[in-house]
Amino acid sequence: MTNSFAKKASTLGEALVWYHFIPASGPDGVAWYREYRDSGCEALAQNLDVSVALMRRRKMEEGKALLDRCGSTLQGPDVKSASRAAAGVAEEAYFGALAYYHYHHAEHVEARDALDSAESRIAEVVAEAPFLVTFTVKCYDFCLHRARIARSERRWPDMWQHIDQGREMLAGQRPLCSTRRGAVYIRDTEEFFRTATPTDDIERNALDLLRDRSAMIATFEKRSLGATMSPGIVIDY
Repeated sequence: MTNSFAKKASTLGEALVWYHFIPASGPDGVAWYREYRDSGCEALAQNLDVSVALMRRRKMEEGKALLDRCGSTLQGPDVKSASRAAAGVAEEAYFGALAYYHYHHAEHVEARDALDSAESRIAEVVAEAPFLVTFTVKCYDFCLHRARIARSERRWPDMWQHIDQGREMLAGQRPLCSTRRGAVYIRDTEEFFRTATPTDDIERNALDLLRDRSAMIATFEKRSLGATMSPGIVIDY
Protein backbone atom coordinates (compact mmCIF):
# COMPACT_ATOMS: atom_id res chain seq x y z
CA MET A 1 0.00 0.00 0.00
CA THR A 2 1.16 3.54 -0.67
CA ASN A 3 -0.36 6.47 1.15
CA SER A 4 -0.76 8.92 -1.74
CA PHE A 5 -4.11 10.51 -0.89
CA ALA A 6 -4.19 11.01 2.88
CA LYS A 7 -2.88 14.14 4.49
CA LYS A 8 0.76 13.71 5.35
CA ALA A 9 1.40 13.01 9.02
CA SER A 10 3.67 15.61 10.59
CA THR A 11 3.85 13.84 13.96
CA LEU A 12 3.92 10.26 15.18
CA GLY A 13 0.58 10.82 16.89
CA GLU A 14 -1.07 11.71 13.60
CA ALA A 15 0.29 8.57 11.95
CA LEU A 16 -1.03 6.44 14.81
CA VAL A 17 -4.64 7.55 14.26
CA TRP A 18 -6.56 4.42 13.35
CA TYR A 19 -7.52 5.58 9.85
CA HIS A 20 -4.23 7.16 8.77
CA PHE A 21 -3.34 4.24 6.48
CA ILE A 22 -6.88 3.57 5.24
CA PRO A 23 -6.64 5.67 2.03
CA ALA A 24 -3.57 3.69 1.00
CA SER A 25 -5.48 0.41 1.17
CA GLY A 26 -7.15 0.88 -2.21
CA PRO A 27 -9.92 2.73 -4.08
CA ASP A 28 -12.50 2.04 -1.37
CA GLY A 29 -10.23 3.55 1.24
CA VAL A 30 -9.59 6.61 -0.90
CA ALA A 31 -13.32 7.13 -1.52
CA TRP A 32 -14.16 6.68 2.15
CA TYR A 33 -11.57 9.15 3.37
CA ARG A 34 -12.59 11.72 0.76
CA GLU A 35 -16.20 11.51 1.97
CA TYR A 36 -15.21 11.43 5.64
CA ARG A 37 -13.17 14.61 5.15
CA ASP A 38 -15.45 16.49 2.76
CA SER A 39 -18.64 15.77 4.71
CA GLY A 40 -17.17 17.45 7.78
CA CYS A 41 -17.18 14.19 9.75
CA GLU A 42 -13.42 14.28 10.25
CA ALA A 43 -13.47 17.83 11.59
CA LEU A 44 -16.43 16.91 13.80
CA ALA A 45 -14.59 13.93 15.31
CA GLN A 46 -11.52 16.10 15.90
CA ASN A 47 -13.67 18.68 17.71
CA LEU A 48 -15.07 15.90 19.88
CA ASP A 49 -11.51 14.95 20.82
CA VAL A 50 -10.99 18.59 21.83
CA SER A 51 -14.17 18.41 23.91
CA VAL A 52 -12.85 15.41 25.85
CA ALA A 53 -9.46 17.08 26.29
CA LEU A 54 -11.17 20.14 27.78
CA MET A 55 -13.20 18.02 30.17
CA ARG A 56 -10.09 16.14 31.26
CA ARG A 57 -8.53 19.47 32.13
CA ARG A 58 -11.60 20.15 34.29
CA LYS A 59 -12.92 22.76 31.87
CA MET A 60 -16.26 21.02 32.04
CA GLU A 61 -18.54 23.85 30.92
CA GLU A 62 -16.38 24.64 27.91
CA GLY A 63 -16.03 20.95 27.00
CA LYS A 64 -19.75 20.28 27.39
CA ALA A 65 -20.65 23.33 25.29
CA LEU A 66 -18.43 22.03 22.49
CA LEU A 67 -19.91 18.54 22.91
CA ASP A 68 -23.41 19.98 22.53
CA ARG A 69 -22.42 21.93 19.42
CA CYS A 70 -20.97 18.76 17.95
CA GLY A 71 -24.21 16.96 18.74
CA SER A 72 -26.12 19.58 16.78
CA THR A 73 -23.69 19.29 13.86
CA LEU A 74 -24.20 15.53 13.93
CA GLN A 75 -27.88 16.15 13.14
CA GLY A 76 -27.07 18.59 10.34
CA PRO A 77 -27.58 17.95 6.63
CA ASP A 78 -23.92 17.31 5.76
CA VAL A 79 -23.53 14.45 8.23
CA LYS A 80 -27.06 13.16 7.67
CA SER A 81 -26.39 12.84 3.94
CA ALA A 82 -23.08 11.02 4.44
CA SER A 83 -22.82 7.25 4.19
CA ARG A 84 -23.12 5.18 7.34
CA ALA A 85 -19.43 4.32 7.01
CA ALA A 86 -18.53 8.01 7.35
CA ALA A 87 -21.27 9.28 9.64
CA GLY A 88 -20.99 6.26 11.93
CA VAL A 89 -17.36 7.09 12.69
CA ALA A 90 -18.34 10.60 13.79
CA GLU A 91 -21.20 9.18 15.84
CA GLU A 92 -18.82 6.84 17.65
CA ALA A 93 -16.66 9.82 18.57
CA TYR A 94 -19.74 11.66 19.87
CA PHE A 95 -20.94 8.81 22.04
CA GLY A 96 -17.42 8.21 23.35
CA ALA A 97 -17.18 11.85 24.42
CA LEU A 98 -20.67 11.70 25.91
CA ALA A 99 -19.68 8.62 27.90
CA TYR A 100 -16.77 10.53 29.40
CA TYR A 101 -19.03 13.42 30.36
CA HIS A 102 -21.46 11.09 32.13
CA TYR A 103 -18.62 9.21 33.83
CA HIS A 104 -17.16 12.45 35.16
CA HIS A 105 -20.57 13.29 36.67
CA ALA A 106 -20.95 9.79 38.19
CA GLU A 107 -23.89 9.11 35.86
CA HIS A 108 -22.89 5.51 35.50
CA VAL A 109 -25.92 4.07 33.71
CA GLU A 110 -25.82 6.86 31.15
CA ALA A 111 -22.06 6.38 30.68
CA ARG A 112 -22.49 2.68 29.97
CA ASP A 113 -25.36 3.37 27.58
CA ALA A 114 -23.20 5.85 25.68
CA LEU A 115 -20.38 3.29 25.44
CA ASP A 116 -22.87 0.72 24.17
CA SER A 117 -23.89 3.18 21.45
CA ALA A 118 -20.26 3.86 20.54
CA GLU A 119 -19.50 0.14 20.27
CA SER A 120 -22.60 -0.46 18.16
CA ARG A 121 -21.43 2.23 15.72
CA ILE A 122 -18.09 0.43 15.32
CA ALA A 123 -19.85 -2.84 14.52
CA GLU A 124 -22.16 -1.06 12.09
CA VAL A 125 -19.36 0.78 10.30
CA VAL A 126 -17.09 -2.25 9.91
CA ALA A 127 -19.99 -4.38 8.66
CA GLU A 128 -20.75 -1.69 6.08
CA ALA A 129 -17.10 -1.16 5.13
CA PRO A 130 -14.88 -4.13 6.10
CA PHE A 131 -11.76 -2.29 4.89
CA LEU A 132 -12.17 -0.06 7.98
CA VAL A 133 -11.07 -3.02 10.10
CA THR A 134 -8.65 -0.89 12.13
CA PHE A 135 -11.63 1.00 13.59
CA THR A 136 -12.08 -1.98 15.90
CA VAL A 137 -8.85 -1.30 17.80
CA LYS A 138 -10.89 1.14 19.90
CA CYS A 139 -12.79 -1.77 21.41
CA TYR A 140 -10.15 -2.96 23.85
CA ASP A 141 -9.89 0.61 25.14
CA PHE A 142 -13.60 0.47 25.88
CA CYS A 143 -12.85 -2.33 28.33
CA LEU A 144 -10.77 0.16 30.32
CA HIS A 145 -13.54 2.74 30.16
CA ARG A 146 -16.00 0.18 31.53
CA ALA A 147 -13.50 -0.81 34.21
CA ARG A 148 -13.29 2.83 35.34
CA ILE A 149 -17.07 3.06 35.55
CA ALA A 150 -17.21 -0.16 37.59
CA ARG A 151 -14.44 1.14 39.88
CA SER A 152 -16.41 4.33 40.41
CA GLU A 153 -19.39 2.20 41.43
CA ARG A 154 -17.16 -0.01 43.61
CA ARG A 155 -18.16 -3.06 41.61
CA TRP A 156 -14.76 -4.68 41.96
CA PRO A 157 -15.45 -8.07 40.29
CA ASP A 158 -16.92 -6.29 37.26
CA MET A 159 -13.93 -3.96 37.13
CA TRP A 160 -11.49 -6.89 36.92
CA GLN A 161 -13.73 -8.72 34.46
CA HIS A 162 -13.61 -5.79 32.03
CA ILE A 163 -9.83 -5.63 32.29
CA ASP A 164 -9.57 -9.37 31.66
CA GLN A 165 -11.77 -8.99 28.60
CA GLY A 166 -9.38 -6.37 27.21
CA ARG A 167 -6.47 -8.71 27.87
CA GLU A 168 -8.27 -11.50 26.04
CA MET A 169 -8.86 -9.20 23.05
CA LEU A 170 -5.16 -8.38 22.83
CA ALA A 171 -4.26 -12.06 23.25
CA GLY A 172 -6.55 -12.91 20.34
CA GLN A 173 -8.80 -15.05 22.53
CA ARG A 174 -11.81 -12.73 22.29
CA PRO A 175 -13.00 -10.74 19.26
CA LEU A 176 -12.49 -7.01 19.30
CA CYS A 177 -15.89 -6.63 17.72
CA SER A 178 -18.72 -8.80 16.44
CA THR A 179 -20.51 -7.59 13.31
CA ARG A 180 -23.25 -9.00 11.10
CA ARG A 181 -20.43 -10.14 8.80
CA GLY A 182 -18.66 -11.99 11.62
CA ALA A 183 -16.15 -11.44 14.39
CA VAL A 184 -13.07 -9.23 14.04
CA TYR A 185 -9.94 -10.21 15.98
CA ILE A 186 -6.69 -8.41 16.73
CA ARG A 187 -4.99 -10.55 14.08
CA ASP A 188 -7.26 -8.97 11.45
CA THR A 189 -6.04 -5.48 12.30
CA GLU A 190 -2.45 -6.73 12.41
CA GLU A 191 -2.82 -8.16 8.92
CA PHE A 192 -3.93 -4.73 7.68
CA PHE A 193 -0.90 -3.02 9.19
CA ARG A 194 1.44 -5.73 7.88
CA THR A 195 0.41 -4.84 4.32
CA ALA A 196 0.96 -1.10 4.79
CA THR A 197 4.03 0.48 3.21
CA PRO A 198 5.49 3.51 5.00
CA THR A 199 6.37 6.57 2.95
CA ASP A 200 8.64 8.23 5.51
CA ASP A 201 10.25 7.74 8.91
CA ILE A 202 7.14 8.93 10.78
CA GLU A 203 4.99 6.27 9.15
CA ARG A 204 7.73 3.68 9.58
CA ASN A 205 7.87 4.36 13.32
CA ALA A 206 4.08 4.29 13.54
CA LEU A 207 3.87 0.93 11.81
CA ASP A 208 6.59 -0.49 14.06
CA LEU A 209 4.37 0.34 17.02
CA LEU A 210 1.12 -0.79 15.39
CA ARG A 211 2.67 -4.15 14.51
CA ASP A 212 4.18 -4.73 17.97
CA ARG A 213 1.54 -6.56 19.97
CA SER A 214 3.82 -7.04 22.97
CA ALA A 215 4.21 -3.26 23.23
CA MET A 216 0.44 -2.85 22.92
CA ILE A 217 -0.08 -5.35 25.73
CA ALA A 218 2.47 -3.58 27.93
CA THR A 219 0.72 -0.24 27.34
CA PHE A 220 -2.66 -1.80 28.11
CA GLU A 221 -1.35 -3.26 31.37
CA LYS A 222 0.03 0.11 32.42
CA ARG A 223 -3.25 1.82 31.63
CA SER A 224 -5.27 -0.91 33.32
CA LEU A 225 -3.36 -0.23 36.54
CA GLY A 226 -4.44 3.39 36.32
CA ALA A 227 -8.02 2.31 35.62
CA THR A 228 -8.17 0.43 38.93
CA MET A 229 -6.96 3.36 41.01
CA SER A 230 -9.37 5.99 42.27
CA PRO A 231 -8.46 9.55 41.20
CA GLY A 232 -6.57 11.45 43.86
CA ILE A 233 -5.44 8.32 45.68
CA VAL A 234 -1.72 8.14 46.35
CA ILE A 235 -0.25 4.72 47.03
CA ASP A 236 2.79 4.57 49.29
CA TYR A 237 4.89 1.75 47.84
